[in-house]
Amino acid sequence: MTHWVLIIFAMFFSMNSWSSEIKPGEALPNVTAPIGTALDKAARNQTTVIQVGAEQIQAYLPLLKGKRVGLVANQTSVAFRVDVDVDVDVDVDVDVDVDVDVDVDVDVDVDVDVDVDVDQAEATQYEKGNQVTNIHLLDLLLAHKVNVTHVFAPEHGVRGDHSDGEIVKSSVDTKTGIPLVSIYGKNKRPLAKVVEQLDVIVYDIQDVGARFYTYINSMFYMMQAAQEQGIPFIVLDRPNPHLQKVDGPMLDPEFRSFVGLLPVPMVYGLTVGELAKMIVGENWLNTIQPLTKNTMPKPLALTVVPVNHYQRTSSYNLPIPPSPNLPNAKAVELYPSLVLFEATTISIGRGTSLPFQVIGHPKVFTGEFTFTPRSIAGVSKYPKWENTQLTGTNLSIISDTKTNVPSSKAGSTSSKINFSDLHQWNLLFKLKADKNKGLIHPHTFIDRPAFFDKLAGTSSFRKALLRGESIEAIRKDWASGLNQFLIDRQPYLIYR
Repeated sequence: MTHWVLIIFAMFFSMNSWSSEIKPGEALPNVTAPIGTALDKAARNQTTVIQVGAEQIQAYLPLLKGKRVGLVANQTSVAFRVDVDVDVDVDVDVDVDVDVDVDVDVDVDVDVDVDVDVDQAEATQYEKGNQVTNIHLLDLLLAHKVNVTHVFAPEHGVRGDHSDGEIVKSSVDTKTGIPLVSIYGKNKRPLAKVVEQLDVIVYDIQDVGARFYTYINSMFYMMQAAQEQGIPFIVLDRPNPHLQKVDGPMLDPEFRSFVGLLPVPMVYGLTVGELAKMIVGENWLNTIQPLTKNTMPKPLALTVVPVNHYQRTSSYNLPIPPSPNLPNAKAVELYPSLVLFEATTISIGRGTSLPFQVIGHPKVFTGEFTFTPRSIAGVSKYPKWENTQLTGTNLSIISDTKTNVPSSKAGSTSSKINFSDLHQWNLLFKLKADKNKGLIHPHTFIDRPAFFDKLAGTSSFRKALLRGESIEAIRKDWASGLNQFLIDRQPYLIYR
């Protein structure tokens, strides 16, 4: 198998192909998912072995040996079960020091002594026969003597301990001495003087499949930087919890921003690997905020390592929270439906234990459910309506059939975002305003219209919503764009 992979890679580079895709390998036996810091209990009990790209080290290690590697990663960049052929002695420090002797499987037998620092917010590692389970990709690469020279930190940081919008500062990893380069702050693009020190860039971050989730924009900028320097870009693919959903308005270029950069719908139904293929195939690297205006750079050498045993109808529960305010499966499911509330006076639970699972306001709603947002370090700094009791709805306890919660199964029959809560709260605000006609704007619903338009990717959604149009009527404005996108994305689909 390993020799086959090497032959394929040799053919790839000799042909100087702009894109390649490593085919899923042989089936693995069914095993119980490893114990770790799981986002959801169901994630620990997945019996069908879905093997993410990072776990297929035999597919990408040959591309990294002898190279200066830049890694784009965060707390989700974890391999949950890895078969290798190397003897690795790993010292894991979680509250106590644990010595783990693991027998692993590559082509050579090497003794590697690695001190892996794992804090409580990250996955832990256990011995399971000839498998390493729950090891961060950086630690895995270092164990295999891969020369990782820089780690790039997107929004929320490498450890996932920065709240939304919080600037991520560049630093140095105290354990390894490797530079941690921020790509979310003053510089959202990597500096050329850093990228020119690399021979290859590896991207491995769990996404949630929404246009306004900024990881894909960081990936796009890293791809542009790799193309400019003429170095390969490798995507270690992961499942998309909203893979079956394609909905929302297409991005109007007038509203392009870091919460809406690519010409895709609000939810686009692609994994990051499929999206990377579309970015290259549709020539977006050279047409969307291009780095080089006068000369056309060579096509990017893109390699995607797909997810094994994964289809568009597969169930998959994210084992690690993708960001601080998506702490569980319910929040991930509700996220596309509730994110537009961020541009309103409504709280969606930031600063509580149920972010993106509750909706509330101090004045316009009456009911029994209340909550009070408070600042939480590394999760929510100065949340909306901080220290104010709000009344609203707890969506975390409402069954999927009674709310806008999409199924955690990728094959859910619904391919739409449910905007019913947004529509109903807008009508509630309008009703309150009508009862207080003598006052000037007694209750404002959308208080950040420019931000709403950036999230929606258009101003037409907001204007139609405020006119009181139904969601069904508003959707008609998206239909032709969505249909064309479904056609355009077809050549880039990896999973059927």
